[in-house]
Amino acid sequence: MAFCLALGAAACGDSVDSPATGPTEAPAPAEAPATQAPAPEPATESAAPAPESDLPSVELVDIATGATVNLASFAPADRPLVLWFWAPH
Repeated sequence: MAFCLALGAAACGDSVDSPATGPTEAPAPAEAPATQAPAPEPATESAAPAPESDLPSVELVDIATGATVNLASFAPADRPLVLWFWAPH
């Protein structure tokens, strides 16, 4: 029992390397030059239309290649698939 309590306290405790938090001030607004043209948006590869699937048609970024891919294109149509998404914060 004491081990579980110590493990829980260590997992929820604050690390020594974390920065101190305190009141912060809002950054002052920067003035944008009026003569500068807006920057063009970077061109990305668009994903091909996904085949019929039970998954939603959501575009994601493939981290390995940087290309945009469709979530529905990853699901096999002939067998069940379990998806597990994890977001720590």
